[in-house]
Order: sequence, then structure tokens, then C-alpha cells
Amino acid sequence: MHRLLPLLLVFLPLLAPSARAEIPTSLQTALEKLSEGQNRWAYTETKTNFNPDGSVKDETIIRIDPSKPYPEQSIPVKICGRAPTEKDFKKHRESGEKKADALERAERTGNLPPSRPTLGQQLDLEKTTLSAEDEHTATYLVPLKKTDRQRFPPEKFEVFIRINKQAEAVEAVSLKLKSALRAKLIAKIKEGHATISFTQITPEFPPTMTNMEAQASASVLFKSINQNFSVKRTDVRRVKPYDERFEVKLGPAQAIDF
Repeated sequence: MHRLLPLLLVFLPLLAPSARAEIPTSLQTALEKLSEGQNRWAYTETKTNFNPDGSVKDETIIRIDPSKPYPEQSIPVKICGRAPTEKDFKKHRESGEKKADALERAERTGNLPPSRPTLGQQLDLEKTTLSAEDEHTATYLVPLKKTDRQRFPPEKFEVFIRINKQAEAVEAVSLKLKSALRAKLIAKIKEGHATISFTQITPEFPPTMTNMEAQASASVLFKSINQNFSVKRTDVRRVKPYDERFEVKLGPAQAIDF
């Protein structure tokens, strides 16, 4: 379901956790690497929604480039299977302008806007357990922390993080709903899982997200709803963020969210 997308997208900006003896060293290092420079990638993002039979329902393609001025950082290429309209271009342009205005106010007042909680802040890393291991990889099961801001009970989910042991880098993060849960009394989420894959684009920089596959099934007022979608990032290249061209840092970059 589309409501799951904000929860899934919290994987993208993983924050480096504080070092503790209970946290496996390789996992600690991998998460620290993943948190470095995630706003330094330009890419073409393709979001595809699938029908229950696996055929394509619609497709949206956006070009993201943090090296460009804010109104030009998100350019629509295709919206729900059709060519973007002037209204679509305007929506993306205005979103970038609002972001620039917010960062300008933050720089002027010294008050940074509140950032969205990330997975790194929500993981209970001290309770990490080794789930699987082979010669090249290790997969850890890490529970979510309980916070006042969560929309869903964390104990209903399992988070698995697979790392490459030699490179000490994250290869994949998976989120799985362990049992059905009810949302707002009228909706019941029966099943849900997502896997995000990371790729090391160049040897000198840590991995970045390149693919996400997600599925969910739910019932709303006794009507069954199935959601199956993917997010793929191609034409990935390392760039210098727009603000840094002027040797000015206005604070942590926030992903444009539509």
C-alpha cells in the first residue's frame, strides 16, 4: 500500500549509530559507511506499480540531481505512465523552491527544521542477533525501538540487514511484517515485506540504494487490496551538492517527498 512507502523510504538515510560493545563491529562499520554522503548521488528513479497478475499497472520516472539549483533537482520524466504536464513540472519545481526557502530561513535564524526519524534512530542495535552467515556475508536481525512517533507497533516487524564481511558494507535491508495488524479500526494489513538493495557504484565511495521491491496485502471494510511495487535507481553518478559549490552548508539535506 502507498501508505507503507514513507515507512520503507526511511531506509535511505541510515544514520551512524553510537558505538557500543554490544553492536557487532562489522555492522557498526557498515552502517557508518552507509550514512556517508547519501545526498551526493544523482540518479533516475523509476517507480513501478504492478497488477496482481504481475503486469505493469503504471510507471513514474523522476530524475534527481542534488548538484542542480533546488527548483531543478527533481525533474519528472513520466508520471503514472504518461508524459508529464506543465502542472507536474510546476509541482516539482515549487517543492524544490519551498525546500530552498526553508533552508534559507534555517540559515538566517540558526534553527534547523526538524528532520524525519530515520531507521538508524529507530533500530535497537544493542539487541542485534546474527540470523545467518556464510563465507562472504552476515545477516543480522535488529528489532525496532519503541517511540511515541511510530504509526505501527515495532514488535510487529522484523528488520534484517545483510552486510558484505570483507568490504564491511551493507548489501541489503529487509523489512517484514511478522503478523497481521489493524490500522484505524477499518483497515487490516495482512502481509507486508520489502527489500532494499545497495550497490557500490565506485570503489572509493560507500554503497547507495539502487533497488527496492515491496509487497503488501490488506483489507479495508472487507475489501481486499494488494500492492506490489518496485523502485529502481539507474544512471547513478556521484555529484557535488548544490550548496557546497558556494562552500555553504545549510544543514542536512532532506529528500524531496511527493
